[in-house]
Formats: sequence, structure tokens, C-alpha cells
Amino acid sequence: MVTFAGFDEAEGTGDLPYAARRYIPPPVDTLPSDFFHGYSTAAYQCEGGWDTDGKGPSVWDDLGHNPRPPLYTMRNDEVGDDAMNSYHQFREDIALLKSYGSNAYRFSISWSRVIPLGGREDPINENGLQFYSDLVDECLSHGITPFPTLYHWDLPLALEQRYEGWSDTQQIVADFVRYADVLFARLGDRVKYWLTINEPWNIVNLNGHLKPRHDPERDTFLVGHNLLLAHVHTVALYRKKYQPQQGGKISIVNSCDWPEPIDDSPNVRAIQQKRLDFAFHWFSDPIYFGRYPQSIIEYAGSRLPQFTPDEVKLLQGSCDFFALNSYSSMYVTGETNTYDAGGCVETSFFDKQGRAVGTNRGCFEWLWDAPWGFRKLLRHVDARYTRSAGHEIFITENGFPTNGEHHRRFPDLLRDTERQNFYDGYLQQLSEAVVDDGINIKGYMAWSLLETMEWYCGYGPRLGVTYVDRANGFRRYPKDSTKVVAAWFQSAIRQDRKSIKSVIVNGRLTGPGAAGLPKRQPTLPQLVEENKALHRKLFSQERLIATLMEQNETLSGNVPEAPGQEEEATPSASPARSTSEPELKGEPSSDGAFSEYLGKLGLVFGMTDEDSRENMQPTFPLFAATGQHSVASLQSLIPVQHSALLVRWHCDYLHWIHPVFHVPSLLLEHDQWISALSRGDASERPYEFYAFYFALLSCSAYYMDSELLSQLSLSLGLHPLPCRLDAAALAAMPRLWLDTSIACLQQSGFITAPTLTALQTICLLPMVAHAHGYSQHLESLLHCGLGLARGLNFHLAAADINPSIFGGPIRTELVRRTWWCLQLSDCLSPTAQHPFHLAYPSAWTSPPTNIDDHELSDDRPIVPHQLIHVTCVSHLLVVGRLADIFRDLSFAIRSKESFASRLECVKGFEDRLDHLFDDFPELRSNDNEVYSSYIDPSKTFDWKPWSRFVWATAVSTCRIQLYRWLLCRSYAEGRFLEIRETCVQAARRMLAAREVPVPTMFRKNWHISAYTILSGTVLALELMHGQPEAASRQRLRSEVQAFIALLRSSDPNAMIRRGIVLLEKMLAVADSAAKRDPEGGEVGTGLTIDIAAGSGGEVDDEMSMSSWAASVPLTLDSDFLNILLNNDPWVSTAWMTE
Repeated sequence: MVTFAGFDEAEGTGDLPYAARRYIPPPVDTLPSDFFHGYSTAAYQCEGGWDTDGKGPSVWDDLGHNPRPPLYTMRNDEVGDDAMNSYHQFREDIALLKSYGSNAYRFSISWSRVIPLGGREDPINENGLQFYSDLVDECLSHGITPFPTLYHWDLPLALEQRYEGWSDTQQIVADFVRYADVLFARLGDRVKYWLTINEPWNIVNLNGHLKPRHDPERDTFLVGHNLLLAHVHTVALYRKKYQPQQGGKISIVNSCDWPEPIDDSPNVRAIQQKRLDFAFHWFSDPIYFGRYPQSIIEYAGSRLPQFTPDEVKLLQGSCDFFALNSYSSMYVTGETNTYDAGGCVETSFFDKQGRAVGTNRGCFEWLWDAPWGFRKLLRHVDARYTRSAGHEIFITENGFPTNGEHHRRFPDLLRDTERQNFYDGYLQQLSEAVVDDGINIKGYMAWSLLETMEWYCGYGPRLGVTYVDRANGFRRYPKDSTKVVAAWFQSAIRQDRKSIKSVIVNGRLTGPGAAGLPKRQPTLPQLVEENKALHRKLFSQERLIATLMEQNETLSGNVPEAPGQEEEATPSASPARSTSEPELKGEPSSDGAFSEYLGKLGLVFGMTDEDSRENMQPTFPLFAATGQHSVASLQSLIPVQHSALLVRWHCDYLHWIHPVFHVPSLLLEHDQWISALSRGDASERPYEFYAFYFALLSCSAYYMDSELLSQLSLSLGLHPLPCRLDAAALAAMPRLWLDTSIACLQQSGFITAPTLTALQTICLLPMVAHAHGYSQHLESLLHCGLGLARGLNFHLAAADINPSIFGGPIRTELVRRTWWCLQLSDCLSPTAQHPFHLAYPSAWTSPPTNIDDHELSDDRPIVPHQLIHVTCVSHLLVVGRLADIFRDLSFAIRSKESFASRLECVKGFEDRLDHLFDDFPELRSNDNEVYSSYIDPSKTFDWKPWSRFVWATAVSTCRIQLYRWLLCRSYAEGRFLEIRETCVQAARRMLAAREVPVPTMFRKNWHISAYTILSGTVLALELMHGQPEAASRQRLRSEVQAFIALLRSSDPNAMIRRGIVLLEKMLAVADSAAKRDPEGGEVGTGLTIDIAAGSGGEVDDEMSMSSWAASVPLTLDSDFLNILLNNDPWVSTAWMTE
């Protein structure tokens, strides 16, 4: 394991929030029964006993005791003298391994413990040799196969002082071979897997840290050459002298983190190849092909020694299996640098759009959770080396250093969710590489068994799955990731060792015989060949649908806005709109509906209804002459007498949904401001303040019970207007305040000078925007806000960041909540064409701290609660886990090259959906829960039942959204009926949940409205396409009508009106088809159906679904149709064209 660059030494409180656990169910019986799995360590990093029982010093002991500043020093002067004390506690370590379910242990042998002075003529330390003999015996007694590594960087100091160690070809090779000979003779009767040298490329990089007389011009390629010679002569000795009798295998450990080209240009592809040559092929090609890569030969010139003909013969094939260490991935940019050992190839962890290479970054800047790259690396190793050689692959290191874990307190640090997520993703890719790619992987050893001394980074970074309390007798405590890894292998490894004698890997029979083979196990090429026709059919069908929809949109003038124009299209305050432009863009209402709104506004400002309709614009000066709000016009819209009540109502009843502000601070600031206004203090506030304030008022007025709102006798301005607002005028206030908020947001200049307040406003707007037809605009605004937040470095608010960077603990927490809300709203939007490319995976901002607002303070450290403890952010944290599911699915499904594998992938994520509330049991919905139909304002509001109600509707609909990639094909081909059945049953559960009587405010929720419409469309599609029997048809029709009735009984907002139009048209289509075919028919009639261009009535013409979709009102949001009919834009469709 190399950890020599980029460790973040951040401050911390010791109590840090945890990443959301994204559960990926392990596969079943995908790995052979003799698969090796366990953990790895290294001698210097864990043994301790640096001078015990005759051990000699290594170069790392010397560096710890004699640092060479400024570059070559240990963090905080920490040394590995004791490390994890494994020299004295190795039996306990092996017992831990056994308890973790492991059957393999990779450890390294300290050269200077066996031969203190290191040389071929130097004496052997029997105590050291006996220690390793006892360690091997202890492994075997517990059923654990030892995988010793001869050299893991700890060169005997005497050899460095005697002849500069790895820079002297003749002496170092001879001394290493003699050292290996001693071990083969003493341990070889029990050791069946040997590893010569760990990560030679990193030794080349590391060499300068340890050599007082390091000469980069000489040493870079000379040291690498000598490492290969030491390996090959050791292998030659083993094969000639020991392998025939001992029957073991031997190899070298190479390392690589996958370098992904940042684009497809020939230049970048060529540079990617160069990066692979230097960072990987440098030490792998000679072992398999007997030569260096040509790019290294050309680059190094005379600095690169050449192999003799005899050495070439020894090199070629000098391994019995391929041992691979891999942790992360990176992008190759196409630029160059001066990094000699890397071929001067510039890399980055972000692509051109700012998207990070992985979903989560560890405490090293180079180590990202990027399992997709791990899969690509395995394919590369298989294609270049092991498949043709018939070799097995062993993963000998793979792990994750949780960011800030060294600041967490015991026992909370045992909950290592980031590491659990890492192992879930990488092990999933390993399994799929075996099953889908036919790669012969024989073992996996995670790094590492224990928290270790991470070289010059000291004891800060922690990659181990076992916490070691060094201050209290080196006690060992398993972390939760041990359970995840154990459960994964218990499920993935075939348990029936008797019945399964052989397996087929990519069409090749492996194993002792044919007994127990499945009847049919097609290879991936066979599956692709089998489905090509279906792929082409589906692709051309969906392409036709998309083309027809685009044509209809163009002919109808419904052309999407050009990039960069989203903000100009955001609706301004409606009273300022001229009569020549009577309808807001995106607003589905007619001119009459807009006039009705203006009439209500007239009542707000004391005009008669007749005057307002005649003028089509109220005379109240909402805007100053410049077109901007004046302070007087803004203050005239403030309900001074009832402002405190409205703001507090939002804090009490709605804050749990989008908790982006700190309630105590907000109320204090609000009360001081209103008090000053009442005294005549007209001090100006920035526009973003007014934007945020009016957004709060809009939400309160919209969700508040109309009877309660009418009881307020609401009036506006510093002094009451002649007429207080009546019921008709009150109905206009939510939209008026919303329009004012958006207008103030525009005038704040938030695009060029974004602030936290402006971004908090953007988070609040979706709560009410859907009611007035602004949801399409808000989608762009949310994404814009996410980009602006990233520009303010909100994506860097990691758990261990110094809170003073963002202005203190409270403000830092609000930054996390705001970032969380922005990226969740953006990535969960059904029509998002840009999923997660700003939020995931380019951010390492921690989830919001699980803490209530009254516990937040700038005067004391933030102490988070366990997730099971419900706080005001708990609902938001669950939403984050939901977003994780869809994000991970969008990445995982890209690697599936057959429909069947995609279906299995979706089923796995459906299982994750079932585990959504494992850490939040109080928010899990209950089918038997009885909700109050009335909220008593005199009692303290408990939001948890209403969160459960929201989740009762959301989980069912999210199940539909998981399968939405597959639903279209199920209807098109009349197959995969389980997909349709799952979606139909989920829609019915949604209907049952919606029929429970609840207060009006919860029927107005954006998600409730969207989920209701989406579920209704699923049943309508089944009615239209499923060709149900008469009884089933009647049931489906009644259920669709029930959804329509639910929508009609809800608040008649813009989204509800669109949903009613959509469902009524679909019902009309189904009724028309039923009249022509009263007996029903077989399923699988494709997507061509009978649709009328008009609304309702009997249908006469046959049209495609897309033509019908274009016939409904052009302002109809297309998200529901996109969800169900279009191939998901997040997923590449290249697989369809194969």
C-alpha cells in the first residue's frame, strides 16, 4: 500500500457525521468454492518490535529515527517501533481473521528480522525465522492459507549503507536470492503461494525518500531493472530447487489505478497508453513478454539497462499467477508534467465538466471510491496477460481510508460506512467480472486487516477494518465493514462443495470434472448474439418515438430554451406583465385564468374586481420605473402584523422538509428586522434577503389551512390598507409572494455574485413552484444553483473541515444542508438530463450532521446523534439515501450488456430500497397507521407521522422509477411480465396510501402530486397495452378513475391540472381500444395504440404514443411520459446498436 502523497491532515472534533450507507445486496454463488478471501498487512506497518529478538534496523526504522527534513520526515515524528504490536499479538490477529470468515492472509516478511544485516554472507536470526514459522503454523491451524510477501519496502539498513541497496545490480540480486532461499527452505513445506516483491513501481517512486545519496537520473530506471532481476532469479531458484517437491506457486505484486482518457481524441488515447506503460506495463510486460514497453525504451534511452538473452528467457513467464493491487482511478488529461517515473503524463481526478472520478474521496487526494475503473482494470489484465497465459488473478490489496476517521471517537469510529460502501462497490464489480466477463479471479485480500503505520503519513490515515487502541494495550476492535465483507463472501462463494465440481468460465470448462454443471450457461458473446435483434428493434422503436416528439414540438413552437437562457425565462412578478403577454411561459392556464389571477391581485391592492379586469394590470406600483423592485414596493408586501406567525408556521410545520436555515438564528433576525420596520427604520436589506423571506411566506400561505389563514385578518405593508385581504385576495398571496421572491432573486445578481442566502432561497422554491406551473423553470434554476454552490466550494464541506472556512459551525452546517438539498433536488428530478454531474461524484461534502437546530452553536463543537435518533434533518438524510440508490443504479446499469443482467441489477437496487429505513426506523411507513385529518395549531406539531405518510407514497413510486428503464421493453415485446406486475402492484400500493384521509397541506406536497400522477399513468398504460381480461380491465379502469378523483379532490395546482388531462386522455384511449376489442387479447402489441388528438371522446385514428403525447396541451410537462416511454437519457444506449 502506498500512501506518500496528499494526506489531508484536517482538524476535527472527534464527533463526525457518517456517509449514507448505500446497501448493495451481495450476489449468490458467483465465485468458486475454493476462492481465497481475506486481508493483507505489511511487516513494518503492523509488526512493531523493531529491535526485538535480534532484528536489525531497516531503512524505514532509520527514516523514523533520523528524519531528513523538509521532505523526508514522519508525520508528527511518529515511527513504527511498536506499530500495531503484531509481533507479540499475531495469534490474536489470526483469531480475528478466522472470526471474519477469512481463509487467506497476506503478510510480508521483514528481511532484517530474518537476516539482520541482509547480506548473503551475513548470519541468520533464528528468532526472527521462528516467528514467521509460528505465524504460518497459526494460519494453517485456523484453516487460513498464508500468502507471504518477501519484500514490502523495508530494505535492511546495512545493505543501503554498504552498497546503496537497490542501486547495485550484482550485490542486491545475489543478497535477495539468498534471503529468499532461506525462507523457501524453512517455510516452503507449508507455504503454497509466494510473492516476491510488492509494487516495484512504487518502490521506484519511493526510492528517493529513503536514499541519502539518491540520484534520480541514475536510479529511476536502474532500481526498477534490479527489482525485476531480483524477482526473476528468485523465481528461477524456486522453480528449480523447491517447486517440484513443495508444489507451490510464485509471483510478483504489481499495482495500478485505472487511467481513464478524459476524452476520445487520438492524442489522449495515446497518452493513456503511455500512462499504462509506465505505471503498470513497466513491470508486467517483462514478466509476460520478456521486454519493456516500447514507450519506456524510447523515453529512458541509455538510462534503461537492457536484459541479456538469458535474462529474457528467465523473465518471460516468470510468474504462476497475477497478483494485483488496486485502489482508485484517475483521468488522463493529455497534458504533460515532469514526473519521470510516470512518463511525464499529467492526470486529474476530475473530468472536463468537473465531475470527479469516484463517488467519494478518502483521506488521500488520489484515492476515490471508483469501482467502475476497477472493472476496467480487471478486463485489461485479463486481455493483455492472464487469459492467453491461463493464469489466475489474485487481488492482493484493495481498500479505503475513510476521511477524518482518525478524529472520530470510540466506539463511533467502528461505524465505517464509507468503507462499507467502498467494499460493496468493488466486490460487486469483482463478481460481475467473473460472471459477465469470464475473468478467472481466484482471490481477494483487502487492505488491511489492522489499522497500520501508513509510512510517513504515520497513524493518521486508517485503511484497516480493525481499530487498534494503541494507548490501551493495542486492543483490537472489529469495525462494521468486517461484517459487510464476511457476509458478501458468504453469499458469493458457492457453499455446496460436493455437488458443484466444475464451472464454465467464458465457455471454458474448469475444475476436475463435468459433474454438477448447470444445463446451460451461455457466454456473454452468446447472450449478446441472442439479443441483437431485440436490441435493434427496441432502439429503432425508441428512436422513432423521440423523432416524432421532436417534430411535433418543433411544429408546435414548443422549442426548448437555448442553454444559458434559463434565468431570463424564470417568471417575474406577474403584476408587471403587459397585456400583450398574458400567459407566463410554462403556465398551462388560459388567458382567462391569468385575468382571474390579476383580478385577485387587484383585490389585494384595494381595487375592485371590475377595475382589475378592465385594466388587465393592477395600478399598484409593484416595480419602480427602472423595472426593479423599490424598497417601498417590497415593504408594502410585508404582512408586518402577522409576519412572525407566518415565519414561525414555516419553521414549525415545513422546516423538516428542507431544513436549509437555522431556526433560532432566523427567528432572532426576523424579529429584530420587523421590530425595526415597525419603528420606522427603513434600513435596506439585500435583494437575496427579500427573496428568501418572500419564499418563506409563499410556502406558509400555500400550505396553511385556508380557514386558519382567513382567521388572521391579513393585511400588508407598514400600516393596514383600507381593506384587509378577503378570501379571494388571500388566494393570490402564495403566487404573488412566489413571483416577488423569484424577481428579487433575479435582481440580487446571484448568477455573478451568489450567496448562501440566495442558494437557500433556491432550495425553498420547489416547495411551492409546482402549484403555479414553474416546475420546469425551477429545474434549471436548481441545477444552476448547484453549479453556483460548487463555485462557492460548498462541495468541499467535508466532516473534518475547519468550520472557520465557512464562517463557523452553524454556517458550515447550513452549507452542508444547502448543498445536500440542491444536489438531491437536482439528481431526483425526473427529467434531469444531467444526473449528478455536479453533485456526484465530484463532491466530498459530508451529509448534514444529525442534530437539531437548537443544538447547533458557534460556541461549542457539534456533537452528532446516532442516525436512529430522529432530528430535523432525518427526513433529508433518508432522501439522500434514496438519491444514492438512483445515482448508483445509473452508474451500475451502464456496465450491463444484456437485458437480463440489467433486470437483475434493478432487482438488487430494489432490495436496497427495501433497506432504506434501516437506520431510521421511526420514519418507516406503517400500513396500519391512522393519520389525523386535522392539525391542531394549539398543539406542538409532530412531523414524523407526516414524513411516514410521504414515504408511504414515495417508496412505491420509487419502485416504479427503478423499473422504468425496462417497462417500455416489456410492453414492446410482451415479455418480462414481472416488470409490469411489479410496477402495477406498486401503483396500487400508492393508491391505497393516497386514499387515507390526511390534512390538506400534505395533499399539496409536490412529491405527493407527482407520485400520484406517475402511479396513475402506470395503471393507465397497463390498461392500454396489457390487453387485460374483462375483469382486470374493469379493475384497472376503476383504479385510474380513482386516481383522477384523487387529483380532482386535491388542490387544483398546475401540476394537478396537467395530471388530470394526461390520465383522462389515456383512459379515453383505453376505452376506445376496448370497444374495438371487447374480449381483450394477448399482451405484447408494441407501443402503437389508438389515440385521439382531441381531449376525451371516442378515438378514431391510430397514432403512435409520441404523436398522442404531442397532441395534449403543449404546456404539459413531459416528465411522466419520459419516465415511462423513453430510454433513460442517463444511460448510454450504445449497447442497443451492437
